[in-house]
Amino acid sequence: MNTEISPTDGTGDAKRPAESKDWPEFEKKLAAILAVLQEDQFLILSVKRAYPFVQFAAQGAYGLRTEAISNHFLPRGHKLSNQQQQKLHNLGWSSPTGSPSESTPQRQPDGSPNFFRQFLPPIAYEEVAHFAVRTFVEVLRVYHPGTLEYQAFDANNQIILLPTLGLAVRPSLPHKDETPRDDPARVRQTVRTVIREATGNDNADFDKDGDIPIRFGSAVAYVRVIDAPLFVRIFSPVLVNVEEDDALLRRLNDINWA
Repeated sequence: MNTEISPTDGTGDAKRPAESKDWPEFEKKLAAILAVLQEDQFLILSVKRAYPFVQFAAQGAYGLRTEAISNHFLPRGHKLSNQQQQKLHNLGWSSPTGSPSESTPQRQPDGSPNFFRQFLPPIAYEEVAHFAVRTFVEVLRVYHPGTLEYQAFDANNQIILLPTLGLAVRPSLPHKDETPRDDPARVRQTVRTVIREATGNDNADFDKDGDIPIRFGSAVAYVRVIDAPLFVRIFSPVLVNVEEDDALLRRLNDINWA
């Protein structure tokens, strides 16, 4: 699926964009939100319709854990360049300590498959917010805070709304190791959720042909997720129960090539 912003531009090192005058105000809002996060509450800031994210985990007496996406979670064509990774180091991020299967809480409780940094109490939340904004602007090349969206939740996956942050809510709650948005299984799940919410039909689901039927009076439309290339197809039959013969196929070909 197309993304609005990619960490790389094909050459690996695009020029840094101009900074919006709205970043300082957003930085203040972010600092205020981080200051009231309670233990085992989480905040993820991510780029709309794209992969990059910076996330925060409140850990009570152990401080605040911050992470930024690494190449372990970025598909080909969206990888962080060597220069971008060096900039992360320069800002103060620690390198990933292994792959997602290696850097688990059980195997590496102090590590991460992402870039990470631990802020210990007493926490200067203004510093954390500035650190996150510098990451978005200088490394991930996000030109305006309005390009971001957020998710906030607790250890029980209960959603937390943060309207004072001034950002849109990302549609779906992520797992701890978020699957990229162009994963076909995730796209199908998102499509099913959207259709159920839009139609009010909690039983809407893919049939054996891989379609979700949606009825509009006497008409029916079908929604299908195509894997390669990944896109969503919506179609509706004009005629049904029509017998196929050579004359019909010739006429359809004439119409298609007209």
